[in-house]
Amino acid sequence: MKDATIAVQMGNLVRQVAYHARQYYVMDNPEVSDAVYDAMFRKLQAFEAEHPDYVLPDSPTRRVGGARLASLAPYRHLIPMLSLDNAMNAEEAALFVASCADDVGVAAEQLEYAVEPKYDGLSCSLVYENGLLVGAATRGDGEVGEDVTAQVKTIYSVPLSIVELFPVGMVLPKRLEVRGEVLMEKATFAQLNEQAAARGDKLLVNCRNAAAGSLRQLDPEVTRKRKLTFMAYGLGACSSDFTMPATQSDTLTLLRLMSFTVSPDARVVRGLSQVQAAFEAMGAKRATLPFDIDGVVFKLNQRELQEQMGWNTRTPRWAVAYKFPPEEAVTTLLAIDVQVGRSGVLTPVARLKPVFVGGATVSNATLHNLDEIRRKGVRPGDEVIVRRAGDVIPEVAGRALASMDDDRAEWDMPTHCPECGSPVHHEDDEAAYRCTGGMHCPAQRLTRLCHAVGRAALDMDGLSESTLEKLLAAGKVEGLSALYELTADDFLELEGFAKVSANKMVKAIHGSAGRPLKRFIFALGIPGVGESTARDLAATFRNWEGFRKATRDDLLAIKDVGPRTADSIVEFWADAWQANDADKLASLVQPEPEAERGAQPLAGKTIVLTGTLSVSRDAMAERLIAAGAKISGSVSAKTSAVVAGEAAGSKLTKATALGVPVWSEADVEQLLGAVSA
Repeated sequence: MKDATIAVQMGNLVRQVAYHARQYYVMDNPEVSDAVYDAMFRKLQAFEAEHPDYVLPDSPTRRVGGARLASLAPYRHLIPMLSLDNAMNAEEAALFVASCADDVGVAAEQLEYAVEPKYDGLSCSLVYENGLLVGAATRGDGEVGEDVTAQVKTIYSVPLSIVELFPVGMVLPKRLEVRGEVLMEKATFAQLNEQAAARGDKLLVNCRNAAAGSLRQLDPEVTRKRKLTFMAYGLGACSSDFTMPATQSDTLTLLRLMSFTVSPDARVVRGLSQVQAAFEAMGAKRATLPFDIDGVVFKLNQRELQEQMGWNTRTPRWAVAYKFPPEEAVTTLLAIDVQVGRSGVLTPVARLKPVFVGGATVSNATLHNLDEIRRKGVRPGDEVIVRRAGDVIPEVAGRALASMDDDRAEWDMPTHCPECGSPVHHEDDEAAYRCTGGMHCPAQRLTRLCHAVGRAALDMDGLSESTLEKLLAAGKVEGLSALYELTADDFLELEGFAKVSANKMVKAIHGSAGRPLKRFIFALGIPGVGESTARDLAATFRNWEGFRKATRDDLLAIKDVGPRTADSIVEFWADAWQANDADKLASLVQPEPEAERGAQPLAGKTIVLTGTLSVSRDAMAERLIAAGAKISGSVSAKTSAVVAGEAAGSKLTKATALGVPVWSEADVEQLLGAVSA
């Protein structure tokens, strides 16, 4: 008699994986990342292996891809288009290499593997008869795909005829099936989303789904406009008058000779050490590639050995997709804490069950604000998707199962500051919740002090957050001006300080005197006054006295100062303690007045810096700002120009795709030099 609990668990797992498979393969609208889906699929596989008597006939493990769209005609593959097993780490890659060696009876270090990037696109088969393209189909469920012949014919990298392209000396086969991946370039994807945003249309999710959706358009003209690429990686069912190449590398060479696009990064390696090295090398250049990849494919190079190893139900045993560390993963949201920033803004932070994602173990992640928590529908106890791409701060993307629901109450912001107990204020038209305690709030006091001594502000070199924390705990500092009253003896009372280091701290503090007015204003930590606004305020009022006397109307007369920022400055002065501390600080620092602005040839222009320049980016940015430019960190259709140094990456690619002018350092020197002359 079967265990009802196991049967229910099996049914739930099957429905969960099948649902997400349909969203990915059929609807082109994934709700979870590839990494999350892979984890779900592997969990189902493991559960089925543990309980083989409970395996359901409609389990997703019994198929290769997803069902075909009803709107496209079915296309039955002559031989199945299989997917690949995944290796998620070095240990699993080592197991693959070991199994190949065991199965074919060749020493592991002697076996050759063909290496190719695992492109993130839509698998596609092209059928040529007597050299002419007669059919094209998606993988579908591996057995039956969708007929996309008309759409594929619009892809310029797909030869409509190989009659003239077939190598001299080889007999053109009656039938040749070429298999590969339909892809969309990152630059094209960015451009399409820019256009969609301008129209107010829904944005494309990612390059893979953009390619899939473009290929499966009923109107081939839409496909043509999407500028897709076909990247060939192998051969399928060919007629008997054709002799298959002896190796995978020879197959790629033949495809190149026939003018198919083949990965320029494909190569051959031997043994586990070279497999691992190739994987790491591909990962290092991943960001610079024109197409998205999510891993590296390793195939036994010798076709004879491939046939010797054979196939599993849905995958070849002689190949593996070695995946990069996931940029998304599923874990448990243990709790939601609230942090108080220097401006008093309360930020909810997710405390997570530690999970490895994006190459690092993540236990905390930002939740941004209450509106985002409501939108994502997350609560403590939920299984959530954590996202971390590159060096980006981890964030909770949403619940792992959107359909999951229960009667638990929604999480809400506290009504009083968790640090000082002051009331929390919230404006209906903004997302932020703010502590009203100001510098009286310990959390704000520490973060405001850290902000004030930072590089972009007063730049007190060596005065770290831990040192400031010790000073606050010892009662040595309350306001910003108190920093200038510190002596070496004050530091000697703190743990970890000797005479030399204590004197060094005092010297760093007093060495900050005479900083430019724009940096001094920024150092005050007035809510809403960032570096750009501080720069505009300094340029307008020229000196501390002018800024200090500015009325609300004076502030609003500045182009980029809105009512909220103006009110924030006025409220800052309304706090008598805060205003007195700022005035005292100004008397001690004596901020350098702002010089009158010269010619502004770049006024109204938005500039993006990328690549390695001969000077620091900060120095280049200062020069451009002095000429009237605004500096942005991202490229869009509204960008006026991109200044590109050596090893410029995705920003340069996007600029080129959008037709944004690209300047060299020499161009900048010529422009600014002409003005100064």
